[in-house]
Amino acid sequence: MGWNQLSNDQNGPDAAEVKKILADIQPREGVRSAAETQVVRLTYGGKVMDLQIAQGGDVFEIQYLEKNESAERKPRETTLLHIAAKEYAQRIVDRRGTPSRFQTRTDNDTVLAWLRGPGERMFKWEKEFITTPSSHEHLVVFYTHIFPRKPEKSTDSL
Repeated sequence: MGWNQLSNDQNGPDAAEVKKILADIQPREGVRSAAETQVVRLTYGGKVMDLQIAQGGDVFEIQYLEKNESAERKPRETTLLHIAAKEYAQRIVDRRGTPSRFQTRTDNDTVLAWLRGPGERMFKWEKEFITTPSSHEHLVVFYTHIFPRKPEKSTDSL
């Protein structure tokens, strides 16, 4: 499956927008990533999302969901970016053939509400917990696991 194709379960009314997001994914420039990680940037409308991928694809983490004030706003920006990030991760998991952890963390009330509503329905979070990083902030962490999809059976040999 190419990067601009969606799986059968993603072919809804938003499929064209998600395909465009996937086709436009760029490596994040200027990010000091450790040698064992990669960061890609997804953009849609007035929002930007960075997705960090541990080397080998063992862990995917949404690092930032920010507003791009200079871009034109579009409907369902947060949802479509998350659909695209999940599909991007899914394709790497499918290629590797082993499950990976997918997570995000935030203290933003608007993002928390989305993660507990539409995000819960989309990702089916396994757990939510509060962590205390080295700063004074308490971040809520959400995570789930993405499992390889079974390849679709080909009817070519019939």
